[in-house]
Amino acid sequence: MRNIFSVAVLLAAASVCAGPHFLDARFTQDPTSHHVTISYTLVEPAIISLDILTNGVSIGKAAVDALDDGTLHRRVSAGQHTFTWVPHKTWVQDVFTNNSVRVQVTAWPTNAPPDWMVLDLLHPGVVRWYASSAESPWGDFTNNVACKTDYLVLKRVPAGGRHFRMGNIAEASHYPTRNTPHIVHFSQDFYMAVFMMTKYQYDRLNEVEPDDTVTPTDALLCPTCGHTYDAVRGGNWPTSDAVWDNSFLKKLRDRYGIDFDLPTDAQWEYTCRAGTDTFYYNGSEKINLSVEARNALGWFYENSNYVTEKPVGLKQPNPWGFFDFYGNKFEWCRDWFTEDLGRAEVTDPRGPASTGQRLARGSSTQHAVTQAPDYRCNGGNGGVVGIRLWAPAGIR
Repeated sequence: MRNIFSVAVLLAAASVCAGPHFLDARFTQDPTSHHVTISYTLVEPAIISLDILTNGVSIGKAAVDALDDGTLHRRVSAGQHTFTWVPHKTWVQDVFTNNSVRVQVTAWPTNAPPDWMVLDLLHPGVVRWYASSAESPWGDFTNNVACKTDYLVLKRVPAGGRHFRMGNIAEASHYPTRNTPHIVHFSQDFYMAVFMMTKYQYDRLNEVEPDDTVTPTDALLCPTCGHTYDAVRGGNWPTSDAVWDNSFLKKLRDRYGIDFDLPTDAQWEYTCRAGTDTFYYNGSEKINLSVEARNALGWFYENSNYVTEKPVGLKQPNPWGFFDFYGNKFEWCRDWFTEDLGRAEVTDPRGPASTGQRLARGSSTQHAVTQAPDYRCNGGNGGVVGIRLWAPAGIR
């Protein structure tokens, strides 16, 4: 999945690293200024992360981030690149023994990036990848309001080479004819947004300055909705992956250089279930869901007090760390809506041919909790349908 160059060197020493992504790497110190230059050469594009360790301990994320020249955690082109480290500025209180320092440069192939993808909505076109949330500026993506306003976070879904049972048995399903159980296989991983897209993020992505008179903890953190399928995506799926030129997703694809999309029906349900096989992803079955467990799962008509929308991320995530699959707002999927998916075992299903109605999954504050796991319906004009962004595992 990745190649790691890790060299224990003396300050002013040099070394050559191995691996298909690196041609060489060097670590030198100027004897007068004491500035340290870390240089490396890539033979093909990669996503780069960096760490500096002394006595086996990192100098710390803040000190490493101070070295960032705009390439850390981003796609870096082939060729030579350098960082400059000024130890007395970024590492004032620490000392090292025997003049030894270890520099670790990690190159992630563009066809297998790290697990977390973050869109910078303040700087259009900037995408960063992190191997863990601890590497990010926020430490925890899920509890930081910035990740619902000025940044958009996607997480890698482990799907390649795996399968699951899609649908529910007739006795459990609220809509048995729409949810016939069948086995679905996936050939590739993919990314899925941790939250439904908020109104604040939608405005940012449309280059509309959000209303600062409304606190970000209020209405602007609710899911954006009311957008038709054609406005969000359009196109001729499943016969083509292309989206319409005037669609929201076309704008995102052009701006960030990534083929963003909506999840397919199968990708949505696989991510929602998160490896579970019970009716609800918290381990409960339809007949034994307690009031406490229901209230932790999501916003439904039973607990929303007739409020039509709620801020994202306030309820219990699923086992893979995704929020709001149940309740709050429906979510657009890529496929056409159909009354019956059949029982055939399938791989990377693209859904039925045109039925004239596009699919929405999940449920809303106006629906019962028992409908949430397997509600599949016609999304209509998108009045109560939100957007959860999807992306392929590889990047251009």
